[in-house]
Amino acid sequence: MPFKALWQQAASHAWGRATVYLPVALMALLALLTYWLVHSTPTLTPSSSTRPVRHIADYSLRDFTIATFAPEGRLLNQLSGESARHFPDSNTLEIEVVKIKSYPAASRETRASAQKALANGDGTDVRLMGNALIENEDLSKPIPPLRLRGEQLEMLSRPQRLLSESPVVLQQGKNQFTGDRLDYDHLNSVVEMHGRVRGVLQPGATKKAP
Repeated sequence: MPFKALWQQAASHAWGRATVYLPVALMALLALLTYWLVHSTPTLTPSSSTRPVRHIADYSLRDFTIATFAPEGRLLNQLSGESARHFPDSNTLEIEVVKIKSYPAASRETRASAQKALANGDGTDVRLMGNALIENEDLSKPIPPLRLRGEQLEMLSRPQRLLSESPVVLQQGKNQFTGDRLDYDHLNSVVEMHGRVRGVLQPGATKKAP
């Protein structure tokens, strides 16, 4: 088997073990929150078929936080940003300096952040842009969180995929894989790293520091 294929196989195995909840949790969270935000905020300017379509925001938010809770009061999801603007011509939502937290299970936390996020109206397509970071941590196990870094990460819920057309870094403890592009198919639990793929595996490197 070629060297590159071996690294890709190792990366796929490591990613598959650590990201059971990662894409689904983020996609569900963003779909829920962006859909709620877009459809619950009233349009400030009445629509008119005679007006030319312009790329102008119809509402904006500043220093906002949206959260959802379980019936017993446990925090499930939280989305915050410095600002957000909705554009009716494209039905897109732009969020500046976005931070996301999700708790898909009691012992698991998923975090994401970026300088900007762009989501379509129903939240099925979300792009994290500018120093994008996704972290997935199992709080019940003594292992460091899984981190995925890149300048742009795109999350698709139909189909469930996580994409990057720019260089990415996948890291857990001292173990690290890098590639020029990434395509993660959640339904088939397959990750593909393309371009210049490199990896470093350290024995015992996945133990969390005391």
